[in-house]
Amino acid sequence: MDPQPRGDPYWGESECLQGPWEKVKPEYLRAAVACFETLPCERSDDACTAAGLAALGVEDESDLAGDALYQRCVEFALGCDGVVDDVCLFFPVFTDEAVAEAARCLDGACEGAPECLMAAGVR
Repeated sequence: MDPQPRGDPYWGESECLQGPWEKVKPEYLRAAVACFETLPCERSDDACTAAGLAALGVEDESDLAGDALYQRCVEFALGCDGVVDDVCLFFPVFTDEAVAEAARCLDGACEGAPECLMAAGVR
């Protein structure tokens, strides 16, 4: 049976996981890949996301509480339909260049912000 189309996926949701991997910090990738290699099928892949974030020193959102860009992103997301604040948690995963590009998306209006973040590769 063919799967039903869901519209455009996030960069990490495509069937073959094509994404802006060049924009992701290598230490995140190493930890996440090591986790995926041993992840039981019945376990959520959130564990591997957490392993990658932990490799960057981010155990939970409280580790980012003092980060000005994180706070700015959360405030922006709360005020904009179509921008999910989860994207803010992943800013540490990306290279400085990718984060700078994404931060510029927070300078504009809500309209177009999701597309801007997607183009930056951090959504």
